[in-house]
Amino acid sequence: MQRRMSNHKLIGGETYRIQKPARSLFIADGGNDKTTTSEESVQLNAETIYEDAFYNWHDETGNLIYSGNNLTVTPEITNKYKLQVIAKCDGFTSYDEILIHVKEFQIKSLNPNPTSNNITIEYVVKQSSSAYFSICPFNSNSSYNYVIDPNLHSTNINTSSLQTGSYYLRLIASGEGKDEMTFIKDQ
Repeated sequence: MQRRMSNHKLIGGETYRIQKPARSLFIADGGNDKTTTSEESVQLNAETIYEDAFYNWHDETGNLIYSGNNLTVTPEITNKYKLQVIAKCDGFTSYDEILIHVKEFQIKSLNPNPTSNNITIEYVVKQSSSAYFSICPFNSNSSYNYVIDPNLHSTNINTSSLQTGSYYLRLIASGEGKDEMTFIKDQ
Protein backbone atom coordinates (compact mmCIF):
# COMPACT_ATOMS: atom_id res chain seq x y z
CA MET A 1 0.00 0.00 0.00
CA GLN A 2 1.07 3.53 -0.70
CA ARG A 3 -0.03 6.36 1.68
CA ARG A 4 0.39 10.15 1.75
CA MET A 5 2.88 11.30 4.31
CA SER A 6 0.80 14.31 5.37
CA ASN A 7 -2.41 12.51 6.36
CA HIS A 8 -1.66 8.81 5.87
CA LYS A 9 -4.60 8.40 3.44
CA LEU A 10 -4.42 5.58 0.95
CA ILE A 11 -3.42 6.71 -2.53
CA GLY A 12 -5.29 5.01 -5.36
CA GLY A 13 -7.09 2.55 -3.14
CA GLU A 14 -6.22 -0.46 -5.28
CA THR A 15 -5.33 -3.71 -3.62
CA TYR A 16 -3.31 -6.33 -5.45
CA ARG A 17 -3.04 -9.92 -4.48
CA ILE A 18 -0.06 -11.84 -5.76
CA GLN A 19 -0.55 -15.56 -5.83
CA LYS A 20 1.94 -18.01 -7.22
CA PRO A 21 0.44 -21.00 -8.97
CA ALA A 22 0.77 -24.29 -7.10
CA ARG A 23 3.70 -26.37 -8.29
CA SER A 24 4.51 -30.04 -8.20
CA LEU A 25 7.19 -30.38 -5.56
CA PHE A 26 10.29 -32.47 -6.14
CA ILE A 27 12.89 -34.03 -3.90
CA ALA A 28 16.59 -33.97 -4.82
CA ASP A 29 17.93 -37.51 -5.16
CA GLY A 30 21.65 -38.15 -5.50
CA GLY A 31 21.39 -41.90 -4.97
CA ASN A 32 22.41 -44.15 -2.11
CA ASP A 33 25.48 -43.86 0.08
CA LYS A 34 28.49 -45.70 -1.39
CA THR A 35 31.57 -47.56 -0.19
CA THR A 36 34.86 -47.49 -2.08
CA THR A 37 38.62 -47.49 -1.62
CA SER A 38 40.87 -44.44 -1.95
CA GLU A 39 42.08 -45.76 -5.32
CA GLU A 40 38.67 -46.10 -6.96
CA SER A 41 36.48 -43.48 -8.59
CA VAL A 42 32.81 -43.21 -7.69
CA GLN A 43 30.15 -41.65 -9.88
CA LEU A 44 27.39 -39.66 -8.20
CA ASN A 45 24.26 -39.29 -10.30
CA ALA A 46 21.47 -36.79 -9.67
CA GLU A 47 17.99 -38.03 -10.50
CA THR A 48 16.55 -35.76 -13.21
CA ILE A 49 13.44 -33.84 -12.09
CA TYR A 50 12.00 -33.43 -15.64
CA GLU A 51 11.97 -29.64 -15.65
CA ASP A 52 14.77 -27.17 -16.28
CA ALA A 53 16.95 -27.09 -13.20
CA PHE A 54 20.45 -26.47 -11.91
CA TYR A 55 22.23 -29.45 -10.32
CA ASN A 56 25.00 -28.33 -7.96
CA TRP A 57 27.33 -30.56 -5.95
CA HIS A 58 28.95 -29.26 -2.75
CA ASP A 59 31.65 -30.68 -0.49
CA GLU A 60 31.28 -31.13 3.29
CA THR A 61 32.16 -27.50 3.97
CA GLY A 62 29.57 -26.19 1.51
CA ASN A 63 31.93 -25.27 -1.33
CA LEU A 64 30.53 -25.71 -4.84
CA ILE A 65 32.68 -28.37 -6.54
CA TYR A 66 30.64 -29.15 -9.67
CA SER A 67 27.52 -28.14 -11.60
CA GLY A 68 25.80 -30.89 -13.58
CA ASN A 69 23.89 -34.13 -13.15
CA ASN A 70 26.86 -36.50 -12.81
CA LEU A 71 29.93 -36.03 -10.65
CA THR A 72 32.91 -38.42 -10.53
CA VAL A 73 35.06 -38.31 -7.38
CA THR A 74 38.06 -40.25 -6.10
CA PRO A 75 38.02 -39.47 -2.37
CA GLU A 76 41.05 -40.12 -0.17
CA ILE A 77 38.94 -40.19 3.01
CA THR A 78 35.28 -40.66 3.88
CA ASN A 79 33.34 -37.60 2.67
CA LYS A 80 29.78 -36.35 2.52
CA TYR A 81 28.57 -34.64 -0.65
CA LYS A 82 25.49 -32.44 -0.92
CA LEU A 83 23.35 -32.25 -4.04
CA GLN A 84 21.38 -29.04 -4.54
CA VAL A 85 18.65 -28.99 -7.20
CA ILE A 86 17.20 -25.57 -8.11
CA ALA A 87 14.18 -25.27 -10.43
CA LYS A 88 14.89 -22.59 -13.04
CA CYS A 89 11.24 -21.44 -13.31
CA ASP A 90 10.75 -20.36 -9.68
CA GLY A 91 13.90 -21.12 -7.69
CA PHE A 92 12.35 -23.93 -5.65
CA THR A 93 15.28 -25.81 -4.11
CA SER A 94 15.76 -29.28 -2.63
CA TYR A 95 18.83 -31.00 -1.15
CA ASP A 96 20.18 -34.52 -0.71
CA GLU A 97 23.32 -35.79 1.04
CA ILE A 98 25.38 -38.77 -0.08
CA LEU A 99 28.08 -40.34 2.11
CA ILE A 100 31.06 -41.90 0.34
CA HIS A 101 32.71 -44.22 2.85
CA VAL A 102 36.36 -44.94 2.00
CA LYS A 103 37.53 -48.33 3.23
CA GLU A 104 41.06 -48.14 4.55
CA PHE A 105 41.43 -51.93 4.55
CA GLN A 106 40.14 -54.23 1.82
CA ILE A 107 40.79 -57.49 0.04
CA LYS A 108 40.08 -56.37 -3.53
CA SER A 109 40.52 -59.69 -5.32
CA LEU A 110 41.76 -63.23 -4.89
CA ASN A 111 42.72 -65.23 -8.02
CA PRO A 112 42.41 -67.93 -9.14
CA ASN A 113 39.52 -69.31 -7.16
CA PRO A 114 39.46 -72.32 -6.92
CA THR A 115 43.24 -72.56 -6.65
CA SER A 116 45.76 -75.36 -6.78
CA ASN A 117 49.23 -74.01 -5.99
CA ASN A 118 49.18 -70.21 -5.70
CA ILE A 119 46.77 -67.37 -5.11
CA THR A 120 47.37 -63.74 -5.97
CA ILE A 121 45.69 -61.31 -3.59
CA GLU A 122 45.14 -57.63 -4.33
CA TYR A 123 44.57 -55.54 -1.22
CA VAL A 124 44.47 -52.06 0.26
CA VAL A 125 46.01 -51.34 3.66
CA LYS A 126 46.21 -47.73 4.83
CA GLN A 127 47.24 -46.23 8.15
CA SER A 128 48.77 -49.43 9.51
CA SER A 129 52.35 -50.35 10.29
CA SER A 130 51.67 -54.09 10.33
CA ALA A 131 49.30 -56.40 8.48
CA TYR A 132 48.94 -60.05 7.60
CA PHE A 133 46.63 -62.56 5.97
CA SER A 134 45.26 -65.41 8.03
CA ILE A 135 44.11 -68.50 6.12
CA CYS A 136 41.68 -70.61 8.13
CA PRO A 137 40.01 -73.83 7.00
CA PHE A 138 36.21 -73.95 7.39
CA ASN A 139 35.22 -75.80 10.60
CA SER A 140 38.69 -75.53 12.12
CA ASN A 141 40.50 -73.32 14.63
CA SER A 142 43.89 -73.68 12.97
CA SER A 143 45.29 -70.91 10.78
CA TYR A 144 48.24 -70.08 8.54
CA ASN A 145 49.52 -66.51 8.72
CA TYR A 146 51.35 -64.58 6.01
CA VAL A 147 52.85 -61.17 6.81
CA ILE A 148 52.30 -58.58 4.07
CA ASP A 149 53.79 -55.19 3.30
CA PRO A 150 51.11 -52.48 3.90
CA ASN A 151 52.82 -50.30 1.27
CA LEU A 152 52.28 -52.83 -1.52
CA HIS A 153 49.00 -53.66 -3.22
CA SER A 154 49.34 -57.37 -4.00
CA THR A 155 51.03 -60.55 -2.87
CA ASN A 156 51.27 -64.21 -3.90
CA ILE A 157 50.76 -67.03 -1.44
CA ASN A 158 51.78 -70.63 -2.10
CA THR A 159 48.77 -72.85 -1.33
CA SER A 160 50.23 -76.19 -2.49
CA SER A 161 50.65 -77.43 1.11
CA LEU A 162 47.00 -76.78 2.03
CA GLN A 163 44.51 -79.66 2.19
CA THR A 164 41.71 -79.76 -0.38
CA GLY A 165 38.73 -77.78 0.96
CA SER A 166 37.22 -74.38 1.66
CA TYR A 167 39.10 -71.59 3.44
CA TYR A 168 38.62 -68.11 4.86
CA LEU A 169 41.20 -65.50 3.91
CA ARG A 170 41.19 -62.77 6.57
CA LEU A 171 43.00 -59.44 6.41
CA ILE A 172 44.33 -58.51 9.85
CA ALA A 173 45.74 -54.99 10.36
CA SER A 174 46.68 -53.25 13.60
CA GLY A 175 45.58 -56.41 15.43
CA GLU A 176 41.99 -56.35 14.11
CA GLY A 177 40.13 -58.29 11.43
CA LYS A 178 39.37 -55.83 8.63
CA ASP A 179 38.08 -57.86 5.67
CA GLU A 180 37.44 -61.44 4.64
CA MET A 181 36.98 -63.58 1.52
CA THR A 182 36.58 -67.29 0.93
CA PHE A 183 38.38 -69.54 -1.51
CA ILE A 184 38.53 -73.20 -2.45
CA LYS A 185 41.73 -75.26 -2.58
CA ASP A 186 41.40 -78.00 -5.15
CA GLN A 187 43.84 -80.75 -6.09
